Amino acid sequence: MERIAAKADKLEDPLLRQLLDASLAGHGQLLRLSARRVVLKHALDEKTWVLKLDSPQRSFERLRRRLRQPSLLREAKHLRQLGLKLPSVPVEIHAEQLDAANGLLARPWMEGRHGDLWTLEDAAAIGSGLANLHRLGWSDPDLAHADLVLNKQAQLLPLDLGHALLHEGRQAPAKARFRDLKHLLGGWSEARRLTLGAAILDAYREQMDCLPTEELLHHAKIWRLESLRRQSRRCLRRTRDFSPTGDGVERVEEVPAGEPQRLSCANEAGAKGLYRLLYELELLELPAARILRFGRKQQQAFVEIVLGEGQPATAADATAVGLTIAQLQNHGFTVDNAMPSDFVIDLTGQAVLAKPLGLRRS
Repeated sequence: MERIAAKADKLEDPLLRQLLDASLAGHGQLLRLSARRVVLKHALDEKTWVLKLDSPQRSFERLRRRLRQPSLLREAKHLRQLGLKLPSVPVEIHAEQLDAANGLLARPWMEGRHGDLWTLEDAAAIGSGLANLHRLGWSDPDLAHADLVLNKQAQLLPLDLGHALLHEGRQAPAKARFRDLKHLLGGWSEARRLTLGAAILDAYREQMDCLPTEELLHHAKIWRLESLRRQSRRCLRRTRDFSPTGDGVERVEEVPAGEPQRLSCANEAGAKGLYRLLYELELLELPAARILRFGRKQQQAFVEIVLGEGQPATAADATAVGLTIAQLQNHGFTVDNAMPSDFVIDLTGQAVLAKPLGLRRS
């Protein structure tokens, strides 16, 4: 935001100037904060706006902005184009580029519910809405359910068109439609995907062709596993949630509550690998200890974990332990020489992996 503030005198659009001034004064609701983009929600003159500030810091992103149309100008163009075909998409878009890297975009707020709030009753509207967007030529290589909103009229609308494609004069190609469905369904946990997926695909198939349901759900599952495996790398570098230390990495945000336990590892590489595997299980919402940090102390590598409330598992808990082992295997993990003593039974009766030294990818 500081980079854009330093160039604010170049702004020509009065609305963008008002929204930027309000942001710099500390007003507005922060929706997103990253090294590249800040997104805020503002109320101005009885109207609600979304303001995006694009100011990439990484060198490869700055170069990419010079090689193609800046992302916010591209998004503004797509919003206007789609709004001509889909009246619920606002066409009053304000966008301005201050230089090759730094830009601003404002659009009216689109009211509705995102994908984390959709229910089975919404499935028909989601499936037919996505088919309608594809018929209009829209597709999104970076689609996530957070990028779509279901409004009060049960219309499915895209919120973020920064990576979207508009295929002028034709519907989205079959390959793009398959990718969008895979990414949408793969963005949910397995339980939620199985709850909503078939009904969404049935409604979609009434308007557009797509692969059989079981095949698409399988592709979505594989994509989710691969995506979260890539995402798990973030626990090894400096982010909002993790911070490198002199001898490892520690968790600094959303630290789970509980009594820390320290697991000794053979070497630093083993500690780092276990730390990342456990974070991957967390992303997949699988029952396992949560990570706090990894590092070295007096030449001994370790991983520090925390468990919720529960009791050590015994032979009498074999069924619960077996269900958790099956869950891990279903997601591509196994625990070598697993014993009941490697698990605790939480307050819901679920077996949670507490001693993960034998954990590995299958």
